[in-house]
Amino acid sequence: MLFRLPLLTEIAKRRHKVLAISPDLEPGDIARLSALGIEACVLPQRGSRLNPLAEILSRRRLTQLLHDWRASAVIVEDADHIETSVRAAAQAGLQQIFPVLPALERGPAPKSGQTSWRTSLELASAVFVPTNNDSRLIAQSFRKSLRVAVLPPVLLDLSEVRACPLPSLGQGLIVLGAVSHHRSSGASAFVEASKGLSGRCRFKTLSIANGAPESSDSTGPTTDWDPISDSRHATLISAVQTAHVVVVDDATPAHMLLLAMALALGRPAIVTDVAIYRDYVDSGANGWLVTDGDTPALTASISAMLKRPDLLAGMARAARQKAERKLDQFNGWQALLEIADLVDLRRRAA
Repeated sequence: MLFRLPLLTEIAKRRHKVLAISPDLEPGDIARLSALGIEACVLPQRGSRLNPLAEILSRRRLTQLLHDWRASAVIVEDADHIETSVRAAAQAGLQQIFPVLPALERGPAPKSGQTSWRTSLELASAVFVPTNNDSRLIAQSFRKSLRVAVLPPVLLDLSEVRACPLPSLGQGLIVLGAVSHHRSSGASAFVEASKGLSGRCRFKTLSIANGAPESSDSTGPTTDWDPISDSRHATLISAVQTAHVVVVDDATPAHMLLLAMALALGRPAIVTDVAIYRDYVDSGANGWLVTDGDTPALTASISAMLKRPDLLAGMARAARQKAERKLDQFNGWQALLEIADLVDLRRRAA
């Protein structure tokens, strides 16, 4: 819902029937999808390697669902159950199967150590990956005839999210970060860095949980954020516009959306050095990459901007330019729409 609702909406507008299948859909989500012309189905949670029978039952249910719905193409975006979902689609007799992989750190296999994706990808019509580097990794590891295309996880309508000037430095450097209520590893690097730099710059937090987003001048959680809220873009834009620098120290979907909004609005970003973020942040150009959980490195990056505020304007321009190259949803969707043959049936009817 957070990343793909605009894409599903576009496909439905093109007069294709769309069925969204997920174990996590709430009644409100289903109602919202229905209002957009999208059917929805809640699939029970799948099993695990410790319970193979549950996994088999889940695959059978999905196979039957796809068969009964007379699906003609399936897009699988479920990193933990790619094998199950792709096999179910194949058993339902589908020829058009398109797995969407997460960012790869060390080659084409889940970091969890589960079964390799090799079997499922051999059944695919084409594979979508989030970055160009992932495309190279997949191409090196699988049959050369397998078509691989890039589909970024986060895309924005850049005609609606425009770059805006940096705020005045009259009240000091303002750093915006996100705090997750569900983080299990203790205080985030952003919170720890804000304590170490207390008094040298202003810190604003954006809390991530269930509710509505809101920023404040503190290092603790503020108002909760429901990322499916209709107001999420307006609230994020308001929060990012007040900052000079945005810190993204986690890789949850909400953090990814925060990074995308920061780049689109023209804000340098300091991000965790993980595969998905390396495609969006070039250290020293439009932000900095720091090791996950490395509070000293994050503190040093913020300090560098405190010492050279004259660099902010150039980094802000570079951030927007990166967004225009990587985050424009109408360009970013084209590979999927063309490969899956999701042509605009309104034009054919005309």
